[in-house]
Amino acid sequence: MKRMNLSLISALLLAVVTVPTTANSAEIVYPKSNNVVINSAETFFIGNEKPNKALKINGENVSIHSSGGFWHVVKLDYGENKFVIDNGNDTQIYNITRNNINTTIKEEQTYQSYEKPLIIETNADNVPLRSMPNDFGLNRLQHLQKDIQMKVVGEFGNYYKVQLSRDDFAWLSKDYANKIDTNDLNLQRIIAFDYHEDSTKRIYEIKLSDKVPYTLSESDGLDLVVYNVKDYPYNKYEFYIANSGKLFGYKSYYTDDNRLIIEVKKFPDINNSTPLKGLIIAIDAGHGGTELGAIDRIRSYRVS
Repeated sequence: MKRMNLSLISALLLAVVTVPTTANSAEIVYPKSNNVVINSAETFFIGNEKPNKALKINGENVSIHSSGGFWHVVKLDYGENKFVIDNGNDTQIYNITRNNINTTIKEEQTYQSYEKPLIIETNADNVPLRSMPNDFGLNRLQHLQKDIQMKVVGEFGNYYKVQLSRDDFAWLSKDYANKIDTNDLNLQRIIAFDYHEDSTKRIYEIKLSDKVPYTLSESDGLDLVVYNVKDYPYNKYEFYIANSGKLFGYKSYYTDDNRLIIEVKKFPDINNSTPLKGLIIAIDAGHGGTELGAIDRIRSYRVS
């Protein structure tokens, strides 16, 4: 584990402005419970206590900031580590287990190229099409709807390598794909184009003979690429949507009659005296469920 630098430690300590609400024991914010698994050579205790207390962890003195916050590093041996937290009035026990990860050897995943491509079909809505064969990081190219066919040329772990065009490839989780009993991908036709707008958005429509994969990405406008279509170079149609002002959001989807819809929101008129009136504001806390996310030593909940 990398050690926090002094400036970061100081900033964290200064962020604490109150003392704990518990009457007898120190408030432990991290670890999040008194029985956890941490696969690291060391970890730390974060919490708060009254500055005049003589706080000890396994007999070691813990430095408490004048605000009440503390941050104390401890070393971990393999197996179970017992920590006794004593403030002179109350004792708490924390058990932290460090696993020996070298004892478990995982089979190394390798890329497998297919001699013959196979055809798959998405089996759910909002299926992530990714630039890499993993489910973390900023690698989502597009979310696809159900029943969209694609050609697969290989696999890595639980991911299919999808060939979208001659030089365009992506990855799709096997969990969201059903194999189709054919080796030939049916190319579709673009039948018609349409454009209209209203007071809040611009709407682009592409009518197809059937749903096909596509990507929609931001540049200085929006770049749309529609794959598996006839009569276009490398079986892909590319369309650029220019900005008409500040980008305020967009979405794309297929209708039941195979129309690909791109809705581009217009930037609303802003009243300088009440700029937030009528707007819906989403706050992303950066976590969900029972996960605490970012909190400080006094359990003040943060949002990102």
